[in-house]
Amino acid sequence: MMLGMWLVSAVAWSAECSTRYSAEQLVQSLALAESSYAEMDDIGFQLSWTEAQNRLPCVMEPLTPIDAAQVHRVAAYAAFLGQDLPQATDYLAAMARVQPKATLPSGVAPEGHPLRAAFDDARSRPEAPPLPLQPPEAGELRVDGARATTRPGDRPAIVQYIGADGAVWWTLQADAADALPDYPEVQPGEEWKLKFNPAWAVAAGAGAAAITSLVLYQGAVRAETAFFDESACVSGSDACYNQAEAALRKNHGLVLGSAATALTAAGLGVAAVLTW
Repeated sequence: MMLGMWLVSAVAWSAECSTRYSAEQLVQSLALAESSYAEMDDIGFQLSWTEAQNRLPCVMEPLTPIDAAQVHRVAAYAAFLGQDLPQATDYLAAMARVQPKATLPSGVAPEGHPLRAAFDDARSRPEAPPLPLQPPEAGELRVDGARATTRPGDRPAIVQYIGADGAVWWTLQADAADALPDYPEVQPGEEWKLKFNPAWAVAAGAGAAAITSLVLYQGAVRAETAFFDESACVSGSDACYNQAEAALRKNHGLVLGSAATALTAAGLGVAAVLTW
């Protein structure tokens, strides 16, 4: 029931994106925004940043930490232009968390520039305790380009939900106080699902099929022995002939059954390796 409700909300979320974008297309918009900002082209910056904001929720690929850091950096530029220095500092802190060695171009934020001071403050700011993320029942959550079980407690982050099929269901730049879109969460008492590997069941099936094949083969050997024993009967005895014929048919059936289960075991073994 809960999974069905989540699928409805996931479809609704996807429906908001009439076009899906690659990570490269998002990066292109961000690069244009950074170039416009460096050239003090406010209009060009706003156009490119708006384009990037529209593309981010509709990205169809997992982002990398470098991509996430770039989003935070350009968001800081936008906040600074909007005269929201505290918000710009938060975005710079998010960038510094993802890329501790990252710097701002001297042409954008020279020494003595308010944005440079905000960046220095952001880098020296201690991190608040992270916020736990409820584990997904399937797939994974990625925070700033890396698989995660928590998100920052005092700065923005790029959060993505990647489904079990590898598809990106949603992406957003979220502040610590922002609620995340729905995803299929592991319910209390069902944490074992996180440790259960479906490949284990496949491997168990392969083992059971292999054992069954061996048992059938042993039965075929016994039936073959019985056939030869009955063939030693006195020639012309109908009862002896019928017993020998029955043993032979049993042998053939068991051999075929053994071969079939052996093939099944082999197929399940390959499937277990591929799904591990």
